[in-house]
Amino acid sequence: MIEADSSKQAMIYLNFKRYFCSLLPAQKCLLCDVYNDQNRGSALLCDACLADLPLITNPCRICSVPVGIFDRSAVCGECLQNTPFFHSSTIPFSYDFPIKNMIKSLKYNGNIAYSRLFSELILGALSSRISPLPDALIPVPLHSFRLMKRGFNQSELIAKALGRVVNLPIDTDSCKRITNTRHQTGFSKNERRKNLQGAFSVSRAIPWKHVAIVDDVVTTGATTNELSRTLADAGVETIEVWACARTV
Repeated sequence: MIEADSSKQAMIYLNFKRYFCSLLPAQKCLLCDVYNDQNRGSALLCDACLADLPLITNPCRICSVPVGIFDRSAVCGECLQNTPFFHSSTIPFSYDFPIKNMIKSLKYNGNIAYSRLFSELILGALSSRISPLPDALIPVPLHSFRLMKRGFNQSELIAKALGRVVNLPIDTDSCKRITNTRHQTGFSKNERRKNLQGAFSVSRAIPWKHVAIVDDVVTTGATTNELSRTLADAGVETIEVWACARTV
Protein backbone atom coordinates (compact mmCIF):
# COMPACT_ATOMS: atom_id res chain seq x y z
CA MET A 1 0.00 0.00 0.00
CA ILE A 2 2.87 2.36 0.79
CA GLU A 3 4.46 1.74 -2.63
CA ALA A 4 1.12 2.31 -4.38
CA ASP A 5 0.60 5.59 -2.53
CA SER A 6 4.13 6.71 -3.38
CA SER A 7 3.64 5.91 -7.07
CA LYS A 8 0.36 7.79 -7.10
CA GLN A 9 2.03 10.77 -5.44
CA ALA A 10 4.78 10.72 -8.08
CA MET A 11 2.27 10.89 -10.91
CA ILE A 12 0.32 13.69 -9.22
CA TYR A 13 3.42 15.88 -9.05
CA LEU A 14 4.52 15.08 -12.60
CA ASN A 15 1.06 15.78 -14.01
CA PHE A 16 0.91 19.02 -12.03
CA LYS A 17 4.21 20.04 -13.60
CA ARG A 18 2.83 19.46 -17.10
CA TYR A 19 -0.30 21.46 -16.32
CA PHE A 20 1.70 24.29 -14.75
CA CYS A 21 4.00 24.53 -17.78
CA SER A 22 0.97 24.76 -20.08
CA LEU A 23 -0.13 27.90 -18.23
CA LEU A 24 3.16 29.75 -18.52
CA PRO A 25 3.27 32.80 -20.80
CA ALA A 26 5.08 32.47 -24.09
CA GLN A 27 8.86 32.47 -23.77
CA LYS A 28 11.65 32.42 -26.29
CA CYS A 29 13.03 28.98 -27.02
CA LEU A 30 16.46 28.62 -25.41
CA LEU A 31 17.90 27.18 -28.61
CA CYS A 32 16.34 28.96 -31.59
CA ASP A 33 15.04 32.15 -29.90
CA VAL A 34 11.56 31.69 -31.38
CA TYR A 35 8.57 32.31 -29.12
CA ASN A 36 7.11 28.95 -28.19
CA ASP A 37 3.54 30.11 -27.60
CA GLN A 38 2.11 27.03 -29.32
CA ASN A 39 4.30 24.62 -27.40
CA ARG A 40 2.99 22.25 -24.75
CA GLY A 41 5.87 19.76 -24.57
CA SER A 42 8.37 22.06 -22.87
CA ALA A 43 8.23 25.40 -21.12
CA LEU A 44 11.71 26.32 -22.35
CA LEU A 45 12.07 24.76 -25.81
CA CYS A 46 9.88 25.00 -28.88
CA ASP A 47 8.40 21.77 -30.23
CA ALA A 48 10.82 21.65 -33.17
CA CYS A 49 13.94 21.96 -31.00
CA LEU A 50 12.53 19.50 -28.47
CA ALA A 51 11.98 16.97 -31.26
CA ASP A 52 15.59 17.44 -32.45
CA LEU A 53 17.15 16.39 -29.12
CA PRO A 54 19.15 13.13 -29.35
CA LEU A 55 16.77 10.79 -27.51
CA ILE A 56 18.10 7.47 -26.25
CA THR A 57 15.79 4.68 -27.39
CA ASN A 58 15.60 1.22 -25.80
CA PRO A 59 17.88 2.03 -22.87
CA CYS A 60 19.52 -0.43 -20.50
CA ARG A 61 17.48 -0.51 -17.29
CA ILE A 62 20.60 0.06 -15.20
CA CYS A 63 22.89 2.46 -17.09
CA SER A 64 20.64 3.77 -19.93
CA VAL A 65 22.92 2.91 -22.87
CA PRO A 66 20.93 1.68 -25.89
CA VAL A 67 20.46 -2.09 -25.96
CA GLY A 68 18.83 -2.41 -29.38
CA ILE A 69 15.58 -4.03 -28.25
CA PHE A 70 12.43 -2.65 -26.67
CA ASP A 71 12.34 -4.24 -23.23
CA ARG A 72 11.98 -2.16 -20.07
CA SER A 73 13.83 -4.84 -18.10
CA ALA A 74 16.72 -5.25 -20.58
CA VAL A 75 20.27 -4.98 -19.20
CA CYS A 76 23.34 -4.31 -21.36
CA GLY A 77 26.29 -6.69 -21.50
CA GLU A 78 28.57 -4.33 -19.58
CA CYS A 79 26.16 -4.11 -16.63
CA LEU A 80 25.73 -7.90 -16.68
CA GLN A 81 29.50 -8.42 -16.50
CA ASN A 82 30.34 -5.53 -14.15
CA THR A 83 27.22 -4.73 -12.16
CA PRO A 84 27.41 -1.12 -10.93
CA PHE A 85 26.53 -0.06 -7.38
CA PHE A 86 23.49 1.87 -8.59
CA HIS A 87 20.37 -0.09 -9.49
CA SER A 88 18.70 1.93 -12.26
CA SER A 89 18.95 5.17 -14.17
CA THR A 90 16.78 7.75 -15.88
CA ILE A 91 18.86 9.45 -18.58
CA PRO A 92 16.79 10.48 -21.60
CA PHE A 93 19.37 11.85 -24.05
CA SER A 94 22.75 11.02 -25.52
CA TYR A 95 25.63 13.45 -25.02
CA ASP A 96 25.50 14.84 -28.56
CA PHE A 97 24.54 18.11 -30.26
CA PRO A 98 22.76 20.19 -29.05
CA ILE A 99 22.64 18.72 -25.51
CA LYS A 100 26.44 18.65 -25.38
CA ASN A 101 26.71 22.35 -26.16
CA MET A 102 24.05 23.27 -23.59
CA ILE A 103 25.77 21.29 -20.83
CA LYS A 104 29.09 22.97 -21.59
CA SER A 105 27.39 26.37 -21.67
CA LEU A 106 25.91 25.74 -18.22
CA LYS A 107 29.17 24.51 -16.70
CA TYR A 108 31.66 26.88 -18.22
CA ASN A 109 29.64 29.96 -19.21
CA GLY A 110 27.24 30.05 -16.28
CA ASN A 111 24.06 29.86 -18.39
CA ILE A 112 21.92 28.87 -15.40
CA ALA A 113 18.68 28.69 -17.43
CA TYR A 114 19.88 25.38 -18.83
CA SER A 115 19.70 23.81 -15.36
CA ARG A 116 15.94 24.45 -15.38
CA LEU A 117 15.69 22.94 -18.84
CA PHE A 118 17.63 19.82 -17.83
CA SER A 119 15.38 19.30 -14.81
CA GLU A 120 12.36 19.62 -17.09
CA LEU A 121 13.78 17.05 -19.53
CA ILE A 122 14.47 14.60 -16.72
CA LEU A 123 10.93 15.11 -15.41
CA GLY A 124 9.61 14.32 -18.87
CA ALA A 125 11.47 11.00 -18.78
CA LEU A 126 10.00 10.30 -15.33
CA SER A 127 6.44 11.00 -16.43
CA SER A 128 5.73 7.33 -17.23
CA ARG A 129 7.19 6.13 -13.93
CA ILE A 130 5.04 3.74 -11.88
CA SER A 131 7.59 2.78 -9.20
CA PRO A 132 7.93 4.73 -5.93
CA LEU A 133 9.95 7.92 -5.89
CA PRO A 134 13.19 7.94 -3.87
CA ASP A 135 13.35 9.37 -0.36
CA ALA A 136 15.75 12.14 -1.39
CA LEU A 137 17.87 13.54 -4.22
CA ILE A 138 21.66 13.73 -3.86
CA PRO A 139 23.46 15.94 -6.40
CA VAL A 140 26.96 14.80 -7.30
CA PRO A 141 29.19 16.90 -5.02
CA LEU A 142 31.93 19.18 -6.31
CA HIS A 143 35.19 19.55 -4.47
CA SER A 144 35.29 22.82 -2.52
CA PHE A 145 38.12 24.18 -4.69
CA ARG A 146 36.22 23.53 -7.93
CA LEU A 147 33.01 24.88 -6.41
CA MET A 148 34.78 28.09 -5.43
CA LYS A 149 36.26 28.43 -8.92
CA ARG A 150 32.99 27.75 -10.78
CA GLY A 151 30.71 29.49 -8.30
CA PHE A 152 27.97 26.87 -8.42
CA ASN A 153 27.37 23.13 -8.63
CA GLN A 154 25.34 22.47 -11.78
CA SER A 155 24.13 19.12 -10.41
CA GLU A 156 22.76 20.86 -7.32
CA LEU A 157 20.92 23.42 -9.46
CA ILE A 158 19.26 20.63 -11.44
CA ALA A 159 18.42 18.69 -8.28
CA LYS A 160 16.81 21.71 -6.63
CA ALA A 161 14.64 22.37 -9.68
CA LEU A 162 13.59 18.71 -9.68
CA GLY A 163 12.95 18.66 -5.95
CA ARG A 164 10.59 21.61 -6.11
CA VAL A 165 8.33 19.76 -8.54
CA VAL A 166 8.38 16.25 -7.06
CA ASN A 167 8.51 17.52 -3.47
CA LEU A 168 11.67 15.65 -2.45
CA PRO A 169 14.42 16.85 -0.11
CA ILE A 170 17.82 17.73 -1.59
CA ASP A 171 20.62 16.23 0.50
CA THR A 172 23.84 18.21 0.06
CA ASP A 173 25.18 17.43 3.54
CA SER A 174 25.52 13.66 3.80
CA CYS A 175 28.19 13.15 1.14
CA LYS A 176 31.23 15.26 0.32
CA ARG A 177 33.89 15.19 -2.39
CA ILE A 178 37.15 15.01 -0.49
CA THR A 179 39.55 14.63 -3.42
CA ASN A 180 39.98 17.29 -6.09
CA THR A 181 40.31 14.74 -8.89
CA ARG A 182 41.97 15.63 -12.16
CA HIS A 183 39.81 16.55 -15.14
CA GLN A 184 38.97 13.25 -16.82
CA THR A 185 38.72 14.36 -20.44
CA GLY A 186 40.56 11.80 -22.53
CA PHE A 187 40.72 9.23 -19.71
CA SER A 188 39.75 5.63 -20.40
CA LYS A 189 37.07 4.00 -18.27
CA ASN A 190 39.68 2.27 -16.09
CA GLU A 191 41.67 5.50 -15.73
CA ARG A 192 38.51 7.33 -14.65
CA ARG A 193 37.72 4.62 -12.11
CA LYS A 194 41.21 4.78 -10.60
CA ASN A 195 41.16 8.58 -10.58
CA LEU A 196 37.92 8.55 -8.57
CA GLN A 197 38.77 5.91 -5.98
CA GLY A 198 38.13 7.37 -2.53
CA ALA A 199 36.90 10.67 -4.00
CA PHE A 200 33.78 10.79 -1.81
CA SER A 201 33.09 10.40 1.88
CA VAL A 202 29.99 10.27 4.05
CA SER A 203 29.98 13.02 6.67
CA ARG A 204 26.94 11.91 8.70
CA ALA A 205 24.52 9.04 9.16
CA ILE A 206 22.36 8.91 6.06
CA PRO A 207 18.65 8.80 6.94
CA TRP A 208 17.54 7.61 3.48
CA LYS A 209 17.16 4.05 2.23
CA HIS A 210 16.33 5.01 -1.36
CA VAL A 211 18.04 7.91 -3.15
CA ALA A 212 18.53 9.28 -6.64
CA ILE A 213 21.92 10.71 -7.56
CA VAL A 214 21.45 13.76 -9.80
CA ASP A 215 24.00 14.87 -12.40
CA ASP A 216 24.06 16.77 -15.68
CA VAL A 217 25.89 14.19 -17.79
CA VAL A 218 27.17 10.64 -17.31
CA THR A 219 30.16 9.67 -19.42
CA THR A 220 31.55 6.26 -18.43
CA GLY A 221 29.54 6.12 -15.21
CA ALA A 222 32.70 6.05 -13.08
CA THR A 223 31.72 9.10 -10.98
CA THR A 224 28.18 7.96 -10.27
CA ASN A 225 29.38 4.43 -9.56
CA GLU A 226 31.99 5.59 -7.04
CA LEU A 227 29.45 7.84 -5.33
CA SER A 228 26.97 4.94 -5.34
CA ARG A 229 29.57 2.67 -3.75
CA THR A 230 30.14 5.23 -1.00
CA LEU A 231 26.40 5.55 -0.38
CA ALA A 232 25.87 1.78 -0.42
CA ASP A 233 28.67 1.33 2.13
CA ALA A 234 26.83 3.87 4.31
CA GLY A 235 23.65 1.81 4.27
CA VAL A 236 21.62 3.16 1.34
CA GLU A 237 19.72 0.21 -0.10
CA THR A 238 18.39 1.48 -3.44
CA ILE A 239 20.28 3.95 -5.62
CA GLU A 240 19.11 5.51 -8.87
CA VAL A 241 20.88 7.90 -11.24
CA TRP A 242 18.97 10.81 -12.76
CA ALA A 243 20.80 12.82 -15.44
CA CYS A 244 20.00 14.69 -18.62
CA ALA A 245 22.49 12.96 -20.91
CA ARG A 246 25.08 10.24 -21.17
CA THR A 247 27.79 9.19 -23.59
CA VAL A 248 26.64 6.20 -25.65
